[in-house]
Amino acid sequence: MPGPEVTVNAVAIDGELHPLTVNDRPVAEPQVLRYKSPRPAGNRLPTQYLKLGEDPGSVGVLLSQPDWLWGAETALSTQRVAVGNEKIWTTDDPASAQPALIGMDLVRLAAEGAKDAAHAVFLIGRFLERYGQGGGGERGDDAATGTAPYWSSFPICLLYTSPSPRDRTRSRMPSSA
Repeated sequence: MPGPEVTVNAVAIDGELHPLTVNDRPVAEPQVLRYKSPRPAGNRLPTQYLKLGEDPGSVGVLLSQPDWLWGAETALSTQRVAVGNEKIWTTDDPASAQPALIGMDLVRLAAEGAKDAAHAVFLIGRFLERYGQGGGGERGDDAATGTAPYWSSFPICLLYTSPSPRDRTRSRMPSSA
């Protein structure tokens, strides 16, 4: 059964309506918030342009993604792992890359599979080694002729509530505070 879905195009702040987009996405492109339930291990895993080997399964994730895309701009897992995607510009030409995983595929794959932030970094590195990065990241692109292919960087963090387990065992505040 599909999870709940919300399309976000604008947000009200102090009574004013502000257009909403995510970092480097086109302003008119809807970002959909979707919760994807945990997925059991099984068949090949389809990404935007590739089908990967056997799907190891996943934890539940909340995705913010363009409405046409398999991957996500940002993702937060039930393991409290948050992963994002940001365009970077280098001297390497991404247009020359073979069809591969796009940055937004890597965001979703890391959030679905990681048990913590360090594991997310490991998974992104492993997927990049196996499948590479390449292909267009805009609506209507195909794997080989993306209109503006780009490389991605990945902000990753582990979220925790306060007080953290560490805060229960020792205080960083002087006793007079």
